[in-house]
Amino acid sequence: MNRALRAIYGVGEFNEYREPGATAVRGRPRKIECARNWLQGFLKDEEKPVTDVRRAGKAAGFSERTLERAKRSAGVWSVLVREPATGKVTEGRWRLEAD
Repeated sequence: MNRALRAIYGVGEFNEYREPGATAVRGRPRKIECARNWLQGFLKDEEKPVTDVRRAGKAAGFSERTLERAKRSAGVWSVLVREPATGKVTEGRWRLEAD
């Protein structure tokens, strides 16, 4: 099992380069690919608060770090909502990049 994890994530002495979008050992998609697809589906209709995305992602089996990594390749943007009077950030939201 350790050998498979090393092949997928490049941990330890066995560091295999894989092209973006490549599948992992035994044809299973990499965790980041699954998270990217999940993010695109979850955010397809509207932007959502980061806390809601992380909570739903955790329920789907993804860590916060995996979601952050998948966010880049999924075309997800971070939006900061500020209070008009003070400019203080009140919440963060994620949304899909506009076409």
